[in-house]
Amino acid sequence: MADAQPLPPALLSDLQRALRGEYGARSFYPLLARRVSDPELATVLASFAEEQVQQAEALRALLQEVSGRAPRGSLRRALLAHALHLATFVGARAVALRLCLEAESTLARAYALFAQAFASGGRAALAARFEALAETKLRHARSLETWVER
Repeated sequence: MADAQPLPPALLSDLQRALRGEYGARSFYPLLARRVSDPELATVLASFAEEQVQQAEALRALLQEVSGRAPRGSLRRALLAHALHLATFVGARAVALRLCLEAESTLARAYALFAQAFASGGRAALAARFEALAETKLRHARSLETWVER
């Protein structure tokens, strides 16, 4: 672990939830990229799929560092990703894109809050790593806004 101070249980729970979200995105983006008909959106989603592998691993490493444990995947999130993918065959592509936008926005905010929490606890290096994760999520959310109907 990074230092001897244990994380508050609520923060640890939030970090674990964020990691599961990353695993869900890692499972879903490759599926959605092959499913959309807009070639530009397909390219964007394929790039997200590649970035998700790195994003999930970066968060996993952070969680491992601060808590000593982090799962390598989430079967439940993978199954949910496949279920959502199946729903796109019956007209839920717009819903899937909206869910992706909401998930990216939510994780961007969460990572910014994690960065603040670690910075205020005197762990600037960890805070900077969470800020980088937040920037990626914010960039994803802004990209998705182009295709999500309001």
